[in-house]
Amino acid sequence: MQAGRCLGSAVLVTVLACVPGWARVTINQPQADDTIGRFIDVAGKASPQGAVAVSFKVLKTGQEEAVYEAPPTIVATDESGAFKLRLALPPVKDRANLLCTVTAREAESETAESAQVTVALAATEAGGKALDPAIPIVTRPAEGSGVGPGTDVEGRAKPGQVVIIWAKCFDAETGEQLGDVPGIRHLPEEDGSFRFRIATPRAILREKARARYEIRVFSATPDYQSPTIYIHVTAAE
Repeated sequence: MQAGRCLGSAVLVTVLACVPGWARVTINQPQADDTIGRFIDVAGKASPQGAVAVSFKVLKTGQEEAVYEAPPTIVATDESGAFKLRLALPPVKDRANLLCTVTAREAESETAESAQVTVALAATEAGGKALDPAIPIVTRPAEGSGVGPGTDVEGRAKPGQVVIIWAKCFDAETGEQLGDVPGIRHLPEEDGSFRFRIATPRAILREKARARYEIRVFSATPDYQSPTIYIHVTAAE
């Protein structure tokens, strides 16, 4: 195990031992001296044309118990093995002394090598590095919130880029994927704001199963597609 520690920014970076047969997973973003605001932009490399499971948890400095822990998000790697995605943090009232640990591993094997980086939360949600204006910002729903059979997705995008929103449905208890929710494609308003409703249905659920949805949002033009934002919500009881 290799570990590096930067006490000034309360950062810990850890890479676990390599398992034969898998490319080493690396996280290039966020980096050790970053602080994060409302979103976590994650980028790295793994096996080419494969899939990486990325998860994160929020915890207090010096404590192992998580304040919040998000389920893994699966993202594909390209021909070079690169992957990139944006994750949304839940609203946090007091961000002082909070850390966020991001973990990435090959999705096909829970025993494959993983990479982990822990960074500090900025004092405000607007903190951290400047956001790429070509990547949508989602302000609603909040990460981890409960939703009804229809969910309003609100935010801002670059005017002129089509906003695409769709979702995957999982069993909240087992994590088994139950189906995909058809998406929508719309242009935002002239000022870039958008508010679109997507279905978060119960009809695809088994009896007594509780749904968890992974809402995916990105924007596109004929020549460009932004990184995808992933927001995890649960069917309200």
